[in-house]
Amino acid sequence: MERDPWYCMRLALLVSFLGMSALAAGQRVQGASATTGSAATSRQTSDVTTSGGKAGAVPYFSSATNIQSSHISDSGGIVSIGEPLSALSVNNVINPLVCGESTPPSWCSGSDVGGWINAAIHELPGNGTATYGCGMVQLPYQSSLSFSTQIVKPQCTIIDLNQSTIEFTVSTAGTAAIWVGDSFTGGPPMPGGIKNGRIFGNTGQNTSQSWGILLGDSSSSPTKYATNQTFYDLDVQNFLDDFVIGSNAYSDTWVGGVIALSGEAGIHFKGFSGLTNEGENFSFHGTNFGNAQLHDVLVDTGALAEVNASGTSFDYAGGEPGATGCSPSTSGSDSISSSGTLFFNASSSHFERCLGAKFINCSNECSVAVSNSEMFLSGNLATTDAFGEFAPNSNASNASFLGVDFENISAGTNTLQQLFVWGNGDGSLDLFGFRNVFSPVLSGVPLYSGSAPQGHFDSRAAGSTGHATCWKAGGQIGYCSTPLNSSGICTCN
Repeated sequence: MERDPWYCMRLALLVSFLGMSALAAGQRVQGASATTGSAATSRQTSDVTTSGGKAGAVPYFSSATNIQSSHISDSGGIVSIGEPLSALSVNNVINPLVCGESTPPSWCSGSDVGGWINAAIHELPGNGTATYGCGMVQLPYQSSLSFSTQIVKPQCTIIDLNQSTIEFTVSTAGTAAIWVGDSFTGGPPMPGGIKNGRIFGNTGQNTSQSWGILLGDSSSSPTKYATNQTFYDLDVQNFLDDFVIGSNAYSDTWVGGVIALSGEAGIHFKGFSGLTNEGENFSFHGTNFGNAQLHDVLVDTGALAEVNASGTSFDYAGGEPGATGCSPSTSGSDSISSSGTLFFNASSSHFERCLGAKFINCSNECSVAVSNSEMFLSGNLATTDAFGEFAPNSNASNASFLGVDFENISAGTNTLQQLFVWGNGDGSLDLFGFRNVFSPVLSGVPLYSGSAPQGHFDSRAAGSTGHATCWKAGGQIGYCSTPLNSSGICTCN
């Protein structure tokens, strides 16, 4: 039988085609992936190996799966850090204690945590008009450290104490453990602050002569600013003044935290020479002022303070040095005392004293508004009239109390006369919806002593019906027999 002459050629081509197809299929099986249409599917994986390089190099591979270095090791998938990292971590956070290691980073300087924090701040980048310091310096969790080098914090730096305690060992008048301020100008600064820890003076309760934290500038030619700072859950104690407010300090906020055991004042608005641009809009939310030897808040002559408090406690000012809680007063000091200009606004707050002096005492212009709060003499210690003078002693001032409890005032016949002691200047005193826990409340007893201020009361205060209430001569409560004139004054009977 005669064969087709093209048969052998066709057979050779078929064998060649099948061979190439098998080869291509084999390459796809052994390769990283094969594609059929739109999806890629992994077919095979292999261990990645490296020789690692010179022994002891950082990092190096001690085996196919273990990475070793001087700081970080990965052993079987468990990563550990053998000593603090010396470089910036994510989001510009630096641990200053790397400066205390045997081989610190090149940017380190200083011999204590104060110097190390300063060095870390200078390692942080700038932002806007600030040339450095914008980021976070964070201590290791629950450290306990002492320092004598003053910390200088620019406005855009956040210091996170991370539940640590740092103690300032210097006791020198006019020296602050931390100075918050910089001269970066030209636009609004990035906000900053200090949070989550304790800063103590070293010489015991109420006896250090140093300041805790200075905001702004104390010089006679001020250039440094401290604005938009937030102090969050920060406990500052045992300084002459826990906080000092200087020039160019304003719009600063406290959230939580403790300001306590100061020798002079918890927060002191100082009357520095050349003082300017200070005191505007200081806010306290849930903060606890406690056991100042003299004052919770002190405003010097020539200084201005705008203090806004919500959910804040002002407790036990004027106690014995080092005392906590209710102890005999040795100074007769007022909780809030101002010889400057004070604007004080408190809501849902608590005022408590043990003995003597007053809660709020203004010898110069001030405006006081307290609402939904309690002013309380602790422990029923108020047994004579001398302990009853505990509200504003004001001159050329205005005071308003809305829904305030006045509690534990003495039961003597002149009880109400001791509630407000008014100065010789102009001013007004308004009481609305107040609750007094006096025993007894006597009809006709003067509510204030001193010069007669203008003022008004809600109708329940005087027991009158259908008339506005007012003060008669001598400070007794009466009712208006004529309409109020444009100045809010009526004929009082």
